[in-house]
Amino acid sequence: MSSETVTPSSSAELPRLRMLLFCLMFTTTIHYTQNYTRAADYPPVPFIYESPKAYRIGIVISYPFHTFCGFYGYRLYMSGKYRKSLLYLGSYATLGIRTPAHFFGGVPQIPWFWFLTIFTDLFAGVALGVFCYETYASQVLSSAAMGV
Repeated sequence: MSSETVTPSSSAELPRLRMLLFCLMFTTTIHYTQNYTRAADYPPVPFIYESPKAYRIGIVISYPFHTFCGFYGYRLYMSGKYRKSLLYLGSYATLGIRTPAHFFGGVPQIPWFWFLTIFTDLFAGVALGVFCYETYASQVLSSAAMGV
C-alpha cells in the first residue's frame, strides 16, 4: 500500500473540505470581483500593486490560477491522492490568506461590507490551510504507524 493513499479518515473529511472550498470560493469571488471593478478604491501596495491597473493584472492572473489549483486539489483528494492534493489546496488557501496585504499600502477607504470580505477571505484561507496541515499530519502519523 502506498503512503500516498493512507488516511483512514479522508472520506469522513470530504464534507468538511467541500464546505471549506465553498466558503473560500464564495468570499474570494465576491472580494476579487469588487477589487477588479473598484481597484482605484484600494491604496497602492509598494512594489506589488502600485496602480489600479497593476491590481487588475494581478487579479486576472492569480485568481483563476489559484482557483484552478483549488479545483484540481479537490479532484486529487477525491481520487485518494491526499499528499499531492495538499500542494494544490494549500496554494488555493493562499488566495484568502494574502488578502490583508491591502493594508501594506494603508487602510482601504471602502464600505464596511467590502472591508469585511478582506477578513472573510483570510479566515476561509486559514481554515483551508489548517485542513491541509491536519491532513498532512495524519498522513505522517499513519505512515509512521505502518512503518512506511
